[in-house]
Amino acid sequence: KQWYQRRVAITAGIRDVSENDSPIYTLLALTPCKRLWSWLGKQIGSGTKDFGVYTTWVERNFNPHSTGYLEYLDHVEWAYQAGVVTAEKALEVFTASIQGEVNFFNSVARCEPAKSRTRLSTDRSEL
Repeated sequence: KQWYQRRVAITAGIRDVSENDSPIYTLLALTPCKRLWSWLGKQIGSGTKDFGVYTTWVERNFNPHSTGYLEYLDHVEWAYQAGVVTAEKALEVFTASIQGEVNFFNSVARCEPAKSRTRLSTDRSEL
C-alpha cells in the first residue's frame, strides 16, 4: 500500500535525523506531525464528544487546543540563539518532515465527503 510506504518513509526520515544530527533537529523533525494532529482535531470537531466508541481516543489524540508543538519550537529557538542550530539545516529538516506528511496524506484514496455539520477550513492561516 502506498500510504504505508509513505508512513515508513516519514519514520525513516525522522530516524535518520535522530541518528545523524544534533538531538534538537529531531524535535524539529517531529514538529509538523505534532502540530498537524491538533489542527486535524479542530477540523473534525474534536471536543464535541461525538465520536461514539472512538470518543476517548479522538479526545486524547486530536486535542484541538494542544500547543505542545510550541515547546518543541521554543527549544529549537533557544538552540538557534545558542548557535547549535543553523537556519539552513533547520529549514532542510523541517521541509523534509512536512513534505513527508504531505506525501502521506496525498497517498490515500479520496472519497466523496458525506454531508456533515463539520466542514474543513480552507483558511491556511490556521496551519
